[in-house]
Amino acid sequence: MAPLVLVFPCPLHGHINPMLHFATGLLEAGLHVTFLHTDHNLPTAAGSDDDSPRLRYVSIPDGHHRIAGGAGFRRLMESIQTQAGAYRTLLASLVRARDGAGGFPPVTCVVADGAMPFASDVAEELGVPGLNFRTSSACSFLYPNRVYMFH
Repeated sequence: MAPLVLVFPCPLHGHINPMLHFATGLLEAGLHVTFLHTDHNLPTAAGSDDDSPRLRYVSIPDGHHRIAGGAGFRRLMESIQTQAGAYRTLLASLVRARDGAGGFPPVTCVVADGAMPFASDVAEELGVPGLNFRTSSACSFLYPNRVYMFH
């Protein structure tokens, strides 16, 4: 059976969409994918056009439902990190899966959003290779202190 990659984006649309494209590429390469998201945003992620039998969506609580500006994002990230226990429990069960629910193999790799390094740290603590994937384009890092206005 093909390896299974757990993909875990930051729960913002600018991060979800690139991770869905990444997951699609993994599916096209013949791998199984478990797309992990928060309870609040799971319906958005699960609304993807891909209905592959090798793709499943799972979620963990985020403890937060609304993001309002930078402070809201900071609270969301703190909330997700406090839910690390739920993530650890879910990942441990997916790693231990032998026959796997729905014919899915055990998780063999975690690709987490670069904004959430704790996710790959937890994976490695459980003996699963963890990688961080930055969903931002390279140009977003060129001039971090400069604000551009377009006319």
